Amino acid sequence: MLLKIFILFVFILVAFGAILFYKDVILFVYRMFVGRYSYKYFEYYKSLKKHYPKTICIKDPFIHYFNDFFVQNNVKTFETEVIINSGNFEFGQKFRDIIKKKGRPNYLSAHSYNDYYGKVVGYKTRMADYPSRALHYFFNGTMVMGQYSMKKVSPEDKQKLVNQLIEKYQIDKPEKLNFIIKDSEENQLQFWDSGFSLYIKYYTPISPEIHEKIKACLYSYKKIDDKTLKNSTYQEVSVENL
Repeated sequence: MLLKIFILFVFILVAFGAILFYKDVILFVYRMFVGRYSYKYFEYYKSLKKHYPKTICIKDPFIHYFNDFFVQNNVKTFETEVIINSGNFEFGQKFRDIIKKKGRPNYLSAHSYNDYYGKVVGYKTRMADYPSRALHYFFNGTMVMGQYSMKKVSPEDKQKLVNQLIEKYQIDKPEKLNFIIKDSEENQLQFWDSGFSLYIKYYTPISPEIHEKIKACLYSYKKIDDKTLKNSTYQEVSVENL
């Protein structure tokens, strides 16, 4: 008799918990099928919980963040004979390998457009003695761009960083704190002071195929044409040489 009462109590407790936390149960099952970091799970989580499972990395559409590297604009570009380093980002690595190596991210964004999908994962770090976010941009599962962002950087420290870039890459002094450095292998580094945050962004052409896919997204999403694209011929770059 006591056993039956106990079983009934457990059943009622489980049923009550399932009703009370039904959204979490649904999300747990759904996550098993599509994956914790998938775009589908990311959006389905928001539809049920009204917020994302992680603090998001970016607010604008994923493809927008490639704009300055591909589209003609007023951002000054300096050519350098010195090969730009990777900023400690592991370009060409797969999303799952970065997660396995670095662990669960502090920030996460997932986007989808036509047949392409983008993910951005962020980790807390430090750069130039300032708290920073290291953002890893993945296009169709491959790491293609990296970015450091810092807040409340003093004008003196901003200038120190600029001077380091001038010395390292042997370029002229920029007139504005928004400029791009590009080397002979089409690696690019962007320094951008928004007034609120300081960004240092790295883009490396992993392959012509990926470059063309990103460009295709910019074509269709932003309605650009050949006249607005930068003239660049992307060659195959060995990841080992970054």
